[in-house]
Amino acid sequence: TWSLVSRIQSTERFETSMDRFENKAATVGLDVTRYFKKGINPDTIREFVHNIREDAVVWAQNSAKAFLAGLFDLLVHFLMILLSMFLVLTGYRRLISKMRQSKFFSTQSIIQFNQILETTCRDVFFSNILASAFQSVLVAIGIGIFTHHDPYLAFVFTFVVSFIPVIGAAPVAFAAALFEVVDKNYDSAIALVILSCVVGLSDNVLRAVLMAHDKEDSPVINLLASIGGIYVWGLPGLFVGPLVVTLAIKVTPLLMNEL
Repeated sequence: TWSLVSRIQSTERFETSMDRFENKAATVGLDVTRYFKKGINPDTIREFVHNIREDAVVWAQNSAKAFLAGLFDLLVHFLMILLSMFLVLTGYRRLISKMRQSKFFSTQSIIQFNQILETTCRDVFFSNILASAFQSVLVAIGIGIFTHHDPYLAFVFTFVVSFIPVIGAAPVAFAAALFEVVDKNYDSAIALVILSCVVGLSDNVLRAVLMAHDKEDSPVINLLASIGGIYVWGLPGLFVGPLVVTLAIKVTPLLMNEL
């Protein structure tokens, strides 16, 4: 976290990149107008690009401030999810014991409930972490190979953004591709666009597939549960949504059999 803050606060490198981006974008704009033989004043194009640059700088600064301001809450939420699942996995034996003492649940149902609870918690937690880590590593490697940007920052921001279902980590690689297009590094831009597509597809497919522990699990339902969980609970819903839905789908038949 401290390394991330120090990198964001070092604005000199960011300003240098934005100056280079502004010059390259203005040059591209002038080349396009010359190609179409449009009588547009070059100063007008440079002013237009400069305004876009200023808006981009303001947006980046505000986004960085908002990210740093919410970073502590994000870490607290993540820690609470971690502790909650740990307590469920270690303290659920009391629940199993109570179920054994009751006359309502059969021994076979208790064993099945035990297995469902363990596998669901493990699959939901590790599938989200592994999917996000996989996307972050891919984007960081791609940006480290094809651009001059900081792979560490790319990894951190990709890891955070990757927890958003459907959108995932694709925008980070796509933004880097746009920068390379303006910089006329078309080979790198094409590679990053391909990487963005791969990462975007893996976000929606890999996470849902990893959650599907057996044939009864549906990747589509897992994806919808993730989206619905975030809609209801925010970022913690990415873990809570699939957990609740999977438990409901698998435990309900046990209860119906007991009834």
